[in-house]
Amino acid sequence: MPSKAPDTPVIKNIAVNGTALVLQTNKNDPDALKWYVRAKGLKNIGQVDKALKLDYKPHISQEKQVIALAEPIVEEWKRRNARDQPARAATMAKLWADYFKEAKSLTLANEALVERGQERKWPVEQGRGYWTKALLVERETHWNAYLKPFFQDKERYRGKPATDITYQDIKAWRLWRDELAPDLAPSTLNKQNSTLRHLFKLAVRQGENFAPPVIEDEKPNLQKRTRSRITDEQMLDVEKYLEGRYRGAFEQGKVDKHTYYPFLLRHYLDLLKFTGIRPWNGKKNAVKMEHIVPLPDKGNAAFLIKRIDEKAHEPYSAIASRRFVKTYDSVNRFYEYFGLGKDREYFFCHPVTLSKIIQKGAPIQSFKKQWQTMTEHFKTTTWKDGASFEDLTFYSYRHSFITNKLVNNKDISIWDLSKSTGTSIRMIEQIYGHYLAEERFEDLNAVDYDYVDTCSIFSESGLEIGEVSTNGKAHWQHWKETPHLVAFPPLGDEK
Repeated sequence: MPSKAPDTPVIKNIAVNGTALVLQTNKNDPDALKWYVRAKGLKNIGQVDKALKLDYKPHISQEKQVIALAEPIVEEWKRRNARDQPARAATMAKLWADYFKEAKSLTLANEALVERGQERKWPVEQGRGYWTKALLVERETHWNAYLKPFFQDKERYRGKPATDITYQDIKAWRLWRDELAPDLAPSTLNKQNSTLRHLFKLAVRQGENFAPPVIEDEKPNLQKRTRSRITDEQMLDVEKYLEGRYRGAFEQGKVDKHTYYPFLLRHYLDLLKFTGIRPWNGKKNAVKMEHIVPLPDKGNAAFLIKRIDEKAHEPYSAIASRRFVKTYDSVNRFYEYFGLGKDREYFFCHPVTLSKIIQKGAPIQSFKKQWQTMTEHFKTTTWKDGASFEDLTFYSYRHSFITNKLVNNKDISIWDLSKSTGTSIRMIEQIYGHYLAEERFEDLNAVDYDYVDTCSIFSESGLEIGEVSTNGKAHWQHWKETPHLVAFPPLGDEK
């Protein structure tokens, strides 16, 4: 707090609840005297001081200048006092502390609801979705790694009110961030931008009357995103790995929860592979049985998958590959063993109760843990093109679906393909290449996986344990001995 320098004048012309002074003090250097305004008696603020941009000049009357500078400051104090606000606007550090406290409280409330088998109800204020542990950790990481080192640790911004942050400050922060982490993906940068926006939004909700600075999002490097396409070689290796986990266990009589989820992941990947739909991470977008619509007039292998466009929020229907019929049949047979037939709510759900949170019949919100286990398995594997499994995500299957349609079905209209995959024409053109066609395509499955070349064989527990050649000797033998464990009967006459 500044103190009055000896033998210097005190101006008392500003009244705030009876007590206010404009005074000249020596803060650190007795020879560098400065003018301050001090207000006392504000019930919600107490005493507050602020330096004026005016140096003390002895033997010169500065009273009018001092008062002119001090009056608007005092008036602002009075307005903030009336609104029960502190004298100064919060710094970025204070905003973060308030934001995190609120977010943590809402996250705990949501998690308590989930533990009781209820849906989350507390949303992100002026944002999208609901508070989760994962989102809370993500926001905290953004602050600690990319916001705090700049807006709190740098001396220039340490005590600066958030309301004084300008567009130029934001540009300076972005330049600093680019030097710190030049390889961050645009989507990651934009998540950090979103966290920063939420801090400014909180300031507005707290009563600050200001226009937050514009924070422009990074443009996605769309061409770069094609690198995540999974190759046929990688797909085959993934399928062999997962099948090894559950088929081997079956042979050893060890079918349990450790085999359920590799089996389900194997078929979840098939769903992505044969439909091109977006992977989901939560209950909201999980595929339900009612979303899978058979088309009897198109044959026994025709399905549509009803989805919602994430950006346009409009419904669309994904056209499933004919090969999806085997996935559909395998998954349903698996769940029948657990008493979960086609009348279950979700296509992929927990077959048994594992905890208070994981209940039988509840949707599998994510296969993330299974994917992480698989990533660890393939971490030392290098494929012919030098690709690493760590570069892949669930979206890699969607990218492969769209790319294969464009490459193999050259008569496909990009418009029709965009409608069946819930993405924009621009996105397809920029990510997947330019495949313009003059004629309207008749069948998205013109070049497709042959869905009748093999037939799946199942165990009594509903697990797919192998495949045999359609119409082959083994197919006929299984059909004669255990027809209920065969996906479909032989076609034609026995040879």
